[in-house]
Amino acid sequence: PLENKYCLAVIMKFTAQFPLLFLLVHKAAAFCPSLPSSRLRLHARQLEVKAEPDALPPLDKSAVAKYAGAVVAQVSVMAAGLKAIDVAAPLIPITLPGDVSTAVTALLFATIALKSRAFNPLNNKRPDRAKAISGEGTPGFKDRVMPPWTPPGVVFPIMWVLIVMPLRASSSVLAAAAYGGHLCNPATLALVLHLSVGDTWNTINNAERRTGAAVPGVALVWLTCLNAVLAHAAVSDVAGKALGVTLVWITVASALIADTWRLNGLEPLYPFKSEGGPETTFVWRLPWSAPAGEKA
Repeated sequence: PLENKYCLAVIMKFTAQFPLLFLLVHKAAAFCPSLPSSRLRLHARQLEVKAEPDALPPLDKSAVAKYAGAVVAQVSVMAAGLKAIDVAAPLIPITLPGDVSTAVTALLFATIALKSRAFNPLNNKRPDRAKAISGEGTPGFKDRVMPPWTPPGVVFPIMWVLIVMPLRASSSVLAAAAYGGHLCNPATLALVLHLSVGDTWNTINNAERRTGAAVPGVALVWLTCLNAVLAHAAVSDVAGKALGVTLVWITVASALIADTWRLNGLEPLYPFKSEGGPETTFVWRLPWSAPAGEKA
């Protein structure tokens, strides 16, 4: 029947991602009486070929190392900057009124939330806002097959700039107040980790267009957001709830990324090497590194 052909096609594609499931699929297929034994053997051989480890593209270990290095570098630079402000602030012979001091802190955290990618050494290019709003294709948005339930392009800048960014800034201000005015505190560092992972994920999804690796990547973005929510809630109930709203949006975004992966060929759920495929390179360059245009 047509339904059996479709199910087998889906199973074959899925087992290509997870070869260890081949044995289970093969055994389960043996209990399907509607398939002739010859077809069973044929599909089993096809599954076996797809399940061979050599049939899967090799892991791009260099890309994985650069992703991890980028997160560590971004967290380190941002944490050092916040700590430097904590150390330098008491040395400045100027005392700002409480409201002004809070406003300055809020502006600082808003800038960090909006421009955190400036501290990441990879190419974290976002989708072009104007093109996304007009419905045109731009890296990360409509440059691939998108689910029919994808929100209109205008929704994304509204969510990130007008809702997510203010919520992150306000929750950070409340957390800093709970820690006696110290900007470099456990709650803020949890948010910094979340921002760093999210910026690196933008490299994977937008710049490199790895629709497979973007799925576990966005799952990690979600987990670090949950960690930040819990860290803020531990010191301020209001801060935890404010940041918790952003987790709802990231949950929707995660479902969108997973569905996009499904519609674009179910490529391996990891960064892999391929001829003509993306290559992960650093935007920040040390004096002795390769010049622009050459491989890094």
